[in-house]
Amino acid sequence: MTKKEEQLKKKDDDLRELERIFHVFTEKSKEAVFLIYKDKIEYVNPALLKMSGYKEGELKSKSFLFLIVGPEKKKFKEQQKAHMLGKSFSHIGETKMLCRNNKEIDVEYAATLMKHKKGKAVLVAFRDISERKKAEYFLSLSEKKYRRLFEAAKDAILIVDYKTGKIIDANPFVQKLLDRPLEDVTGKEIWEISPFRNVVANRKQFRKLQKEKYIRYENLPLETSQGKFVPVEFISNVYKINNKPVIQCNIRDVAERKKAEERMRKSEEKLKIVTENIKDAVFAKDIDRRYTFVNSAAAEIIGLPIDKIIGKKAEEIFSKKNAQTIKKVDDINFKGQKVDQTEKMTIGKQERFLYTSQNPTRDKEGSIVGIVGIVRDITEENKTKEALKKSEERFRLVAETTNDLIYEWDIITDRLDWFGDIDSVLGYKKGGFPRTLKAWVGAIHPEDFKAVKEVIAQQRNVGGLTDIEYRIKKKDGSWRYWTDKGLIIADESGKPSKQVGACTDITESREVEEKLKRSEKKYRHLINTIDVGVYINTGGAHGQFLDINNAMINMFGYNREEFDKIRVSDLYQNPNDRKLYIDEVVKNGEARNRELFLKKKDGTRLTALVTAKAVFDERGRLKWTEGVIKDITEIKKAQEALKKTKEILEIEVQKRTKELADANEHLKELDRLKNMFMTSMSHELRTPLNSIIGFTDIMLDGFVGDVNPEQRKQLGIIKNSADYLLSLVNDIIDIGKIEAGKMDFDIKRFDAREMFEKIRNHFKLLAREKNVELLFNVPENLIIENDEKKIEQIIMNLVGNAIKFTDRGVVRVKVEQKDNKLKVSVQDTGIGIKKEDIDLLFQAFSRVETKNLPKREGTGIGLYLSQRIAKALGGEIRIKSEIGKGSEFTLFAPLKYDNF
Repeated sequence: MTKKEEQLKKKDDDLRELERIFHVFTEKSKEAVFLIYKDKIEYVNPALLKMSGYKEGELKSKSFLFLIVGPEKKKFKEQQKAHMLGKSFSHIGETKMLCRNNKEIDVEYAATLMKHKKGKAVLVAFRDISERKKAEYFLSLSEKKYRRLFEAAKDAILIVDYKTGKIIDANPFVQKLLDRPLEDVTGKEIWEISPFRNVVANRKQFRKLQKEKYIRYENLPLETSQGKFVPVEFISNVYKINNKPVIQCNIRDVAERKKAEERMRKSEEKLKIVTENIKDAVFAKDIDRRYTFVNSAAAEIIGLPIDKIIGKKAEEIFSKKNAQTIKKVDDINFKGQKVDQTEKMTIGKQERFLYTSQNPTRDKEGSIVGIVGIVRDITEENKTKEALKKSEERFRLVAETTNDLIYEWDIITDRLDWFGDIDSVLGYKKGGFPRTLKAWVGAIHPEDFKAVKEVIAQQRNVGGLTDIEYRIKKKDGSWRYWTDKGLIIADESGKPSKQVGACTDITESREVEEKLKRSEKKYRHLINTIDVGVYINTGGAHGQFLDINNAMINMFGYNREEFDKIRVSDLYQNPNDRKLYIDEVVKNGEARNRELFLKKKDGTRLTALVTAKAVFDERGRLKWTEGVIKDITEIKKAQEALKKTKEILEIEVQKRTKELADANEHLKELDRLKNMFMTSMSHELRTPLNSIIGFTDIMLDGFVGDVNPEQRKQLGIIKNSADYLLSLVNDIIDIGKIEAGKMDFDIKRFDAREMFEKIRNHFKLLAREKNVELLFNVPENLIIENDEKKIEQIIMNLVGNAIKFTDRGVVRVKVEQKDNKLKVSVQDTGIGIKKEDIDLLFQAFSRVETKNLPKREGTGIGLYLSQRIAKALGGEIRIKSEIGKGSEFTLFAPLKYDNF
């Protein structure tokens, strides 16, 4: 081997060793590495496969540009060409790599020219910088948010150099507050700006801002360029920006707050008036649990004057036991919870039940600063559980409120993230409401959709602030009113990318407004539709009308314009009566149902019933009187006429009373004669009927000789007719006895099973003839102490009727013992009874006929008599029926007769 060949061999060996080392290094490397030869991917390491998601076979021999996306693709291609021409040895940069799932990730790359066994090649290494890019984006976003808040703040904000005192930045509100350009402010030392000389007069006072770190001044008079003084709150604090200390000064215009405080003071005065005129005890405590407010009702319950309560703690004015009870309730409030409960307390010598409703009060920051509560003495209501329940419902004072919902809308993807319990607010299970713009828009009321759609379009294209109201649908279909206030956040290019905002549920306030409007409308409608005069007028001997209803116009004949001009005393027959009446009203606070003589516009006399109440201001001076007037002129006339009529009627009544007494004696005599007739008829009718029935039975039994079939048939007809007539006579006689109150009862103990067996045997043949299945369900050992014959008579009637009105069906007789009563149900599958005909069944001689069906025999007294007997025994008969399906008659009778 020549020396040259040895050198070539050594170079090949060295190259192979380098390639081995290269492969070992790249296989272990966490950086994604690939080798490019003649624009094709020659080699990829595992880290690249893991990063991209591709398999090795999907990349090898493909163009390296397959992995590159975005504007860097062209640049990367040109750089590769420069490598191969020897114009460039290496280069670095950033680009986006296309992964197998079409996801693009940010990468940092380094490309280097290297020797390869086939010739020149380029080695490329990728590093995933997605997280760094995301962090950079959010940092930029954070800075933009801060700047947006700084620019949009409603406080004037100054950024002052910590060492020099020079103003290095100021937000737009400084210009508005000081009424001077920002150029006149920035770059100057703070004490050079005249409005701030009350705080920082010179460099020496500036050192106080440096030293104190945090300073706060209230109600500081700030002079504008126009010489106008504005009350402000001045706050300075020291913090660092890029490790460099600065002083931030916040100046807030508190003029509106001062006005609000004055409104609050007036509101508190009104509240005091209200609380002093309600029966409930109202109180407030501070953070130290000392009473800061109590009304007269609270002082009355405690048993001390108000000035002896204010500033004191519970343990200073209550017994030890009561103070401990109060402390437990207060502890719950100071944990942020409300309390609604009833406590039993002994105050003085009285034991009282006190219902308490307490809530924690909070400052603007949400910190608890005290307690406010209402106490109601419910001692009387607590005497029974029902009274307690009503009291709790009546005293429930606090309603639940809905918290604001914060959201973030990604304008690019239309994803809508909610930072609050959106699911429960809209009635869904956890995670049930989709987090998309489409789902939110789909829940908006159709009438509000157009306005919301326009806002969405504006936010996509322009951005800015949103403040819109709309209705949104809950899962159960109900609607809630929301206000939606949002702010757009732009991306790096200035285009809207996200919106953050808050939704507030205002349904309750809207409903209250609507209710107030409806209530006022109803009140006005009611006042102007009643026929009683309603008025409000001033005091004094004469008085002027402030308000009237329509009835006053109709009653007195004046129109509204005339009522504005006339005096109240002009309506009186005697004007002096006005002074006497108003004096009584002012003295007593009211005067009820006074009969006054008034006059109409045309002078006609009017008698009226008047009730009035005095309304006083906080100093006890009369503001107005309000009242009602009822015209009783016609009533008074009617009373006089009634009095005369009464005298005439008394004479007529005496006359008619004598006539009625004579008629009553005559009726008694007729009743006696009827009873004699019924008694006589019972014997006269029964005797021949019994003879007919008896001799017919003798002939049918063959005692007088044989009878042929035709004779037997005719004799059967005679016997059935006689039996029916005898039953009818007995029923009529029983009715007479019941109506006369002379029915006798044979009370004895008997076995009900034997009685029902007798009834079953009686109707067995008749049921078979009508193809009716007769079923009895009678319990064993059912002993009854009552009139067996009467009960048997009732059941015989019910069973007979059931069979009579049933063709080819079933009649069920079910016997039960229930609550010391005998219950016998007779159920059939017959023709049934119309609902409107049921009441006729228990009327004497009344029969119910059904169209298109043959008439059944009967007199219409069976059910009437059965019901009368049942009631005489202490029971009753009830009916359930449906036309075409059948009927059920149920007898209820006491197991043991009680001669009530």
